[in-house]
Amino acid sequence: MKSTLGFDQYRFRRFEQVEGWLEVVLMTFLYLEWPRAQQLKRKDLSKEEKERWRRQRTHGLCIAMRQAVDRADLDYLAEAVQTKGGVRRLRRKLHEVTQREYRAAA
Repeated sequence: MKSTLGFDQYRFRRFEQVEGWLEVVLMTFLYLEWPRAQQLKRKDLSKEEKERWRRQRTHGLCIAMRQAVDRADLDYLAEAVQTKGGVRRLRRKLHEVTQREYRAAA
């Protein structure tokens, strides 16, 4: 859990900082556990799927959440390109997030 959630990457000098970081890590852990609990409650899941969710650990839950976010982003993009306004918004967003090169060409 420490390395998956990044807890191993920080060094603090004051106890309050450690407490704050620990709270964030624990909230993240609980946020990741919630989808697992939701899946385990489902009646339509096969025994194999339930067992897979039951055995899933923090690293796997992180990957599952990342995949869900990626799917949601792709769904948003697919819907947005269906309209001219959506295409304009996407172009504007892409322009905003594209890294600029400010060095002069040699």
